[in-house]
Amino acid sequence: MKFKLTLLILLVYTSLSAQFGLWTAPGFYEDQRRNGTGLSISFGFRERLFKYAGIGMEFGIIDNQDIDPQDVFNYGYYHNPYDFDWVGKKYVGPQWGFDFLIFANPSPYISLYTGGGLYFQRYGEMYFNQWYGSYYPQGGNLTYQVEKAYSGGMHINLPVNRFIQVILGGGYHSVRGGQLILGFSV
Repeated sequence: MKFKLTLLILLVYTSLSAQFGLWTAPGFYEDQRRNGTGLSISFGFRERLFKYAGIGMEFGIIDNQDIDPQDVFNYGYYHNPYDFDWVGKKYVGPQWGFDFLIFANPSPYISLYTGGGLYFQRYGEMYFNQWYGSYYPQGGNLTYQVEKAYSGGMHINLPVNRFIQVILGGGYHSVRGGQLILGFSV
């Protein structure tokens, strides 16, 4: 009984003292596959559990596809093999994923974070049909590539009034690249 009461008090205390934040982070990354650069975007939230620590989660998407998913027929090809050109390994659709974040708050206005996550993207060895202008995966199947990710950065919390703060910041993500952060917390 004493344990349940202590747990209830702890939950009430953390919910009353919690600071919740939401942000978006457009990013700019170097695309190794295409020898160029690209854009990414992420949306995240955090909750300050204690005075000097918090947890959060971020969801990101990267537009680094080689082929639009609408141009892929996800079954084997049954036509004349001379109508097809092999184009190699191609990525279908955007890369997407999530990160779990841990925050350290050295002051009420600064939050440092680090985290890790997983990012997913479909790919396959592709053939291009000259007559229909569409792509067919070898064997009729696309598979998922899973990439581990890590990130780190800083949020600066600028008070607007007693209850609302604007979040400005920056960070680096191993998949999404450098990012600018803009959001709010209450």
